[in-house]
Amino acid sequence: MAMNEAKINHYLENIPNELIELTKGLDSKQKWAVYAALLENRKMFFNQIRDEFDANPSEVDRILKSLGESGLIIKKARNFSAVFNDNRTYYEPSLLGERFFDSAFSLIIPKKIKIQKQSEETKYPTAFEILPSPLTGVQIEKQASTFERQAITFKSVTAIKGCKIND
Repeated sequence: MAMNEAKINHYLENIPNELIELTKGLDSKQKWAVYAALLENRKMFFNQIRDEFDANPSEVDRILKSLGESGLIIKKARNFSAVFNDNRTYYEPSLLGERFFDSAFSLIIPKKIKIQKQSEETKYPTAFEILPSPLTGVQIEKQASTFERQAITFKSVTAIKGCKIND
């Protein structure tokens, strides 16, 4: 049985079309690999991409068009006459493509945020590291004075009272 089209449209009203189009461009491992190669190399010509992946030109062309249509990469040329010449044009990640990767990466592998809380028993500061996790909320590791470590999972940072974020 097919999904209810009215319900699908209801929930998709809350999702920007640009986000849907952006993620469509990454629907295969081959597209992810070309996207990653462009992120790593910053700029690549069509032939470099073809040679890097030992791929046929039509497959590379299809992948680059998909990534370009999604807004993840852009095709550039030094001048207008070179626009339609694959040997004189190159591809690079767009600003959107770079920010998308940085945002997605930081959700999966977050940066550590250090905070301090004064221990009520000892009146000495206790160090904590907050590790945001997209799957389990916020994980906090308490560093005890005896170098023991305890992991506690909270639903949000606001569950921690009396803490100051250190720069």
